Amino acid sequence: MHFGVSTEHLEFFYRHHYIEFEALISESVAVSLRAACKGVVENRLGSKETDNQARYMSGHDTWRDSATIKKVVLSSHLAEIASQLSKLRQLRIGYDQFFFAPHGASFLTDPHSLEQYSSLQGVVCGLMLQLEPLPEGHNHSNLLVEEDLTSLVPIPNKVGSGIFFAPHIPLSLETIPTDQLLIVYTESNALYRHAKNDPHKSYLRELNYSIGDRLENSTHPLVFRS
Repeated sequence: MHFGVSTEHLEFFYRHHYIEFEALISESVAVSLRAACKGVVENRLGSKETDNQARYMSGHDTWRDSATIKKVVLSSHLAEIASQLSKLRQLRIGYDQFFFAPHGASFLTDPHSLEQYSSLQGVVCGLMLQLEPLPEGHNHSNLLVEEDLTSLVPIPNKVGSGIFFAPHIPLSLETIPTDQLLIVYTESNALYRHAKNDPHKSYLRELNYSIGDRLENSTHPLVFRS
């Protein structure tokens, strides 16, 4: 299904470096997606006791272990929006990351951007999907990127809504009020690079990549091509 990004959408994104869209996925899909993400993490961890960091690490690239997650993460519908916002004709999936509430990445105490977090050169944008209702009394209205770049926490308003945001914007991921799924898109010619701030900096080696290698379709498919 074609999604028309309007001139107003584009102007808002270029001015604020983020934009929220409601109902990117249905509530029922969000519920199924959340359950699938939790299931993948639980299967990866097994029965051993874990801390927040171990749960975060096991929530990386969950789409590889679940058809339910794969359908959303590799969705051309979602990638088309990212393509229009970034003005790129081709996009590749970089990775996904599941965040458990309320301490999605409590060990990452300093704000960093996706460019700094990611062991990928050529990150285009991120999409944070809301998978459960916000806690009662949570105020979303303070998400003003231009006023406070160091405290941006992409928090979509409703279940199934999502925020697309630019890769250079600092993110504070210490406290996540709800379970959310981050999808990261890259350019078609993205490279594996060393990024000291990336907790998953060695992950691509498990997929037989070396520093400087271009991402391949076999491991990181193109999700949109116009």
